[in-house]
Order: sequence, then C-alpha cells, then structure tokens
Amino acid sequence: MDILAAEKQRTIGARVSDETYLLLFEVQPIVLTTFAGLGDLDDEDLDQPVNYHRIIADAEKAVISAFKPKYNKQLYKNYPQGSDGLYGQGFTGYSYSIAEGFAFNTAYGTIRGARDSEDVLLSNDADFISVNGDEVNLHIAGKDFNIQLESMASES
Repeated sequence: MDILAAEKQRTIGARVSDETYLLLFEVQPIVLTTFAGLGDLDDEDLDQPVNYHRIIADAEKAVISAFKPKYNKQLYKNYPQGSDGLYGQGFTGYSYSIAEGFAFNTAYGTIRGARDSEDVLLSNDADFISVNGDEVNLHIAGKDFNIQLESMASES
C-alpha cells in the first residue's frame, strides 16, 4: 500500500494502481562447467543438481542490490554474501539477465532485456548482472562489451 499511497501518477489522468505492475519471471538456469583435462573429470561432475530455491533467492537479491528499488525495505547491502543464495556453493561466477524484450527504467538508468532472434538462447543485447566472488557488476550491453561480430568474422 505504501507504493500506491506515496507515488505520484506518471501519466495525466491515470491512477497509480493502473501504473503498478507485478512481474513474475520463470527461472531457466544455464550451467556451464569447464574442466582442465580428462583426469579432472568424474561422473558426478556431469550430474550437478540445480537448486532453484537458491537461484531464485540469489536472483532476487542481485536485482534488488543492483537497482536499489525505492520501496524495498531490505536492500541486501552485503550481497552476494548470504546463506540462502549461490554464494559459497562452488561457482566461480554467475550472471543474471532478462530474456524478454523489455526495459526497466530505474533511478540508476534503463536496464534492458533481450533474447536472440530464434527465441532459443540469451542475447548479447541484454544487460546483465555478473557475480564473481564478492564482486558484483551491472553490465550494459553495447557499452561494456561493444564487439562487432561482423568485423570479427571478416578478420578471420
């Protein structure tokens, strides 16, 4: 109720309740594992279970930590450290992006989602939050990684 009571309308004649959205996302993890050599590979290395509860808890904290939404009372200032997320679960790094064609306007700028033209994989056009150890970064597509694939293909 704080949001509806305290926020001003953005469009003339609209009610704040018409401009408030609850977004629900489906989590689809893609796990990439690298091995140094054949001697390092065991059967159990290929059968790593995915803990959706930890991924969802961590993703929520990553988004809140990065975007600092105005009405969230808990901002997770110690993220990525925590007991219920992915911290300390053996990952070297991980990232979150939104595989949908829309953008969020935040106090810190616009965050864009995207997916590839086949609607199968993630897109390099999507902004993303990366976590590597204790370091958390928000990467803006086309600014942080401005690589032209056409020019790379012509160079080879």
